Amino acid sequence: QIWAEQIHNLAYMLGLSRRMRAAITAGAYPSFVRSFLIMHFEGARTSGVESESTSPAASASAAAAGAPGAECSRLEVPTWVEDALAAAECAWRAAPEYVAPDITSD
Repeated sequence: QIWAEQIHNLAYMLGLSRRMRAAITAGAYPSFVRSFLIMHFEGARTSGVESESTSPAASASAAAAGAPGAECSRLEVPTWVEDALAAAECAWRAAPEYVAPDITSD
C-alpha cells in the first residue's frame, strides 16, 4: 500500500509540474497560481478568528465594487505561501481567470 501512495504522489507532482510549465510557457503563471490556490484554500480558515478583510461582508463589498481579486479575498493562504509568491513577484490575487492550455501533445 505504501508503494501505491508513493506512485500516486509522484504522478500528482508530475502532472502539477506539467501544468505549471504550460502556464509559464503561456505567460499565465499568476493566473495558474490563483486558480490553484482558490481550488485548495477557498473557504479554508487557518485560525478560528475571522479578520475583517476575510469576512463575508468585506468580500461581498469588494466584489460589488469590482475590486481586482475580490473573489480571492476570503482565501486563507498560509503565510509562507504568500511570502514565497511575493518574493517571486507573483501578483496572483490580481491575475485574470486561468484558462489551461492544451498539454496533451507534450
